[in-house]
Amino acid sequence: MVAAGAPWFMTAAGLVRYGFVKEAQQIATALLEAAQYSDGRLPELLCGFDRERFTQPVPYPTACSPQAWAATAPIPLVTSLMRYDAHVSRGGLWLDPVLPEAYGDLHITNAPWPAAGLPSTFPVPPPTSKGYPTAWRCTGGTGPG
Repeated sequence: MVAAGAPWFMTAAGLVRYGFVKEAQQIATALLEAAQYSDGRLPELLCGFDRERFTQPVPYPTACSPQAWAATAPIPLVTSLMRYDAHVSRGGLWLDPVLPEAYGDLHITNAPWPAAGLPSTFPVPPPTSKGYPTAWRCTGGTGPG
């Protein structure tokens, strides 16, 4: 029997944090794939039916769509999969990305920095970046905490 459920984006972020990378990648990919069936936006909740039973996501009958935090779900999904850890006070950005291969290259512009946005291309190592403030550094691996 296949376990079915309706995981939210926070589920994937927690899985990455505790080392369950493959499982987090699977959830993140499935959520972004689900958005393809609803004009690019995620509802508050989908029914947790197996793909063998239904060929496309089944909307939960009382879920809101659009729904504010569901609309922003791709941002924390990608941030958690990037293992993005910026510390202004320590003058650095740490990255240890575990993006699914299906995502391809990720191009980020206007990433929050003290002085200006920072354009970057991922995956790493190493990131290709332009516009780092001279006192800043970008380091692979997990941040200072």
